[in-house]
Amino acid sequence: MASNNAYPAASLTPRCPSSVSSATPPIGQMTNRHFGLYLTLVFVLGLALRVGFTHVLVGLDSAPDPARNYDETEYELFAAQVAAGHGYTYPGGVATAIRPPGTSAILAPLYILFGRSVFLAHLYFCLLSALSILAVAWVARAMCGSCVALLAAAWIAVYPGHFYFSHCFFSEVPFSLLICLATGLSFKAYRRGGHVGQEVLAGLILGLCVLTRPQAVMAFPIAWLFILGLSKLRCREVLRPAFVTSILAVAVVIPWAVRNDGAVGKFTISTIGGWTFWGAHNEVVAADPEWRGVWKPVDELVNEDRPLEGTEVEREAATWRYGFQFLEENPGQILPLVASKFMRLAAPFTRTENQLASWIFAIAWIITGPLMLLGMWWLRRKDPAAFFLLALPMAGLLATVFIFYGSIRFRNSISTLLVIPAAYAVCTIYESKRSNQVRL
Repeated sequence: MASNNAYPAASLTPRCPSSVSSATPPIGQMTNRHFGLYLTLVFVLGLALRVGFTHVLVGLDSAPDPARNYDETEYELFAAQVAAGHGYTYPGGVATAIRPPGTSAILAPLYILFGRSVFLAHLYFCLLSALSILAVAWVARAMCGSCVALLAAAWIAVYPGHFYFSHCFFSEVPFSLLICLATGLSFKAYRRGGHVGQEVLAGLILGLCVLTRPQAVMAFPIAWLFILGLSKLRCREVLRPAFVTSILAVAVVIPWAVRNDGAVGKFTISTIGGWTFWGAHNEVVAADPEWRGVWKPVDELVNEDRPLEGTEVEREAATWRYGFQFLEENPGQILPLVASKFMRLAAPFTRTENQLASWIFAIAWIITGPLMLLGMWWLRRKDPAAFFLLALPMAGLLATVFIFYGSIRFRNSISTLLVIPAAYAVCTIYESKRSNQVRL
């Protein structure tokens, strides 16, 4: 999410670097030596927490369990298929595009080098999750200084909404790392008045973000809407990096979509979107408060009037059709469903029978959520560039929830970005209290 005194307090958008004179002094001071030492300790503790948590919860040699969650089962399976030279296919050689390929593509090199070892895969995902600690520190230090960076790193190290996913092969682990890196690269390029290398790397990583969680694509039209709609953003220093990163991201995604066109018959990133859409828009979830706003497996919705037959693409087309048909026939359900989706996204308590886990997640979010909003409010005034770049993935998340459904998992996928303004708020409050100049 470093600030600039040249920005007026009421400014809503980042100015071009040419109009910026100097960076806002960071909160607190810390030598590089002390920062590196403390960050190393935080990283080691965060990695140990993730490895220990995985060992206790499922076991480091535990294979994905379809009964627990089918997402990780297919991500791991496709990685093994790619590593074995069979391509992105089911056993037997049946090509598929049901899942976005990013998570499997990140896991596959490990299997290519060492064989299909779930023990190493678990350690690998724990490491990827822990690397997010360093990524958060790197981005937060650039935006807000060393003290905020160290607090944000410690925050994400112990934040249950982040370390929880280290035990399984979900897309949250690589995506939260990638989106943090892309945000940091974009911010650094902006602060330098443009840097081709950082812009290119940001674009490539953003493309991989889309291939990992296609919902990330929602942030692109939102970004361009603001860039083209606000005169302050229509300058070379903003337009060029936005164009470069967008083009590079598209260049990463296009080859996969072309592959899918030839392999399954549809130019797409994934064929799971319709299943998700129908699962969130049907008479069952609309009528049941326990399900309203979330997603229900469509296997329970199929009947003679709504069959799922034919190819993978034909089945997905049917799910989109059934979902839209429900909304057309029940327009009065649209607003209640949308409201429920956003309530699910913001809910503190997760859907689990483990009450201890539910309370741990809830307390962490009850602390983080309000501080994140407060930090974003202050960043909006003190550093619009940081605010804008942090807000884009959040806006993309809201757009995803509006179209599909609400889930705590969705917000946890960008937890690496949420803790930065939260840490900034804490440090700002601390510094303000020291000087008795608290301003909201």
